[in-house]
Amino acid sequence: MTVFHRLIVVAASMLACFCAATVVHSAPNEALCDGKGTVDEVKPIPPSLAVFAKVLFGDDAKPVYRCMDDVVFLCDDTVGQSLGCAKADTRRDNPGVTQFCKENPDAPVAPIAASGRATIYSWKCARGKPVITSVGLVDARGYHAENWIEAEGVR
Repeated sequence: MTVFHRLIVVAASMLACFCAATVVHSAPNEALCDGKGTVDEVKPIPPSLAVFAKVLFGDDAKPVYRCMDDVVFLCDDTVGQSLGCAKADTRRDNPGVTQFCKENPDAPVAPIAASGRATIYSWKCARGKPVITSVGLVDARGYHAENWIEAEGVR
């Protein structure tokens, strides 16, 4: 099978999964978010979205969903993922990083074990003090924007 044919098969599979998820959730009794507005509660996906999420995130994913403006948003909440699917920690004063920098005064990177996986900041240490090196994006509801994918057509 050529690369072109593989791409066609993958695209067709993704489209089939997307269509199946859309059809399943178009029925009012199956609607996850339709008419619910915005709900700041992260929930495991129902079985009807499993194939759709598998295509997005892979076999080992732990997909969850939440509702924003009546639309389903999906996230992979696999343990060890750097950001996670919970609300983002936007505090600029991070006690874990402060302690880490006292012990590692010129560390080029503060590890997630020190900062926590929910923070939007990447840190380094300079002369024993935490320094922000980059800032992640947060959506309108305070979640890590880069982790959440709109499930277009799934309501």
